[in-house]
Amino acid sequence: MDSGSQKKGKDAHGKEVQKAPKFSENIVCQAVFDFADITVMVVRLTSDETFWIVGLRNGIIKLIPASGETPSNIQTLQVTDESSSCVDVKCVPHRPNEPSEKNHRLVAAYASGYVRIWYYTGATPESKLLSTMGEEFIPREEGNPKSATRKNKKMNQILACSCSLDGERFVTGGDDCFIRVYDINQKKVLRTLGSSFSVDKIDGHVMRICALQYHPRGGEFPEYKHVFISGGWDDTVQIWDDRFQHSLCVYN
Repeated sequence: MDSGSQKKGKDAHGKEVQKAPKFSENIVCQAVFDFADITVMVVRLTSDETFWIVGLRNGIIKLIPASGETPSNIQTLQVTDESSSCVDVKCVPHRPNEPSEKNHRLVAAYASGYVRIWYYTGATPESKLLSTMGEEFIPREEGNPKSATRKNKKMNQILACSCSLDGERFVTGGDDCFIRVYDINQKKVLRTLGSSFSVDKIDGHVMRICALQYHPRGGEFPEYKHVFISGGWDDTVQIWDDRFQHSLCVYN
């Protein structure tokens, strides 16, 4: 595939104009957004397909209209004291007959160890931060997760998140190898999942977790709504039920 080229053409009046970059016969670039020297960490599409969500290295989230035209106003979601990377973003699935605030929420995970729930609209002033939750790093000790003591307390570097398709829960994973299951509405951790660190079996990750995704059928079929998959630096992909402490199945 060609890396993309931008050629000159002429409009209806014969004036020379720049044509949109064309990557292949079926792929044409509609717009380009330059964030200067700020690295883009993640890009997602909102549940209603009206915005592209862009997480940046400086902790700022940009919402860009998905219309394809260059907008004059890009929505910004920002916390003044957050400068670490926004590493993952997931929208809370749309649910019919729910109020606007519940159908326009997104979960954002930051490398600083914080996860935030945002309410977004089409205008920055109307959007707002609904909740902030911090995750302390959980050290491994005798095969069980234990809270860090105040002496060695540090934050967990979060690398991934995912929302259940029934819109009730989300999970996070990162540097400390454990997965936290949150209640979206109560904004609290329900339980922590992880390996038993047994030499006889693999039932969780033993290195950092970098990918999470709930089962796509969870919104329709109750038997799937608690099921999700994870990937880690330990070269394993694991299947979980968010009601149980250890993984159900491991592929390596």
